[in-house]
Amino acid sequence: MRSLSATLSATQKASSLSPAPKIVLTLGETEYTYDTTRILSIKHPEQPYSQTAEVVLHNRDGTLTDIDLKSYKAVISDGLVTSEGNEYSPTAPLWVIGQQFDSSPGELVCRL
Repeated sequence: MRSLSATLSATQKASSLSPAPKIVLTLGETEYTYDTTRILSIKHPEQPYSQTAEVVLHNRDGTLTDIDLKSYKAVISDGLVTSEGNEYSPTAPLWVIGQQFDSSPGELVCRL
């Protein structure tokens, strides 16, 4: 069970929430952090004995095109905008096993 700060716990009880997800990808000394400015969606059902996730990042600017994120450790954090700023609750670490680029008119995405 994850522990939450008093501010984050109180914010969860509010009638209106502003989500602020984050993913931190690390491999050795290299680290990439992406938040709501790049995250389009996260599917991460937390279940005992089964940890999987799918993260879709926008790549309209081509920044991710030359970065191979396979084998990176990924820590997804659920977050909310609180009165103290963004606060996060990290989930168990996962590892990126695949990276795929998809495109549609006006959109380029990176799927992990």
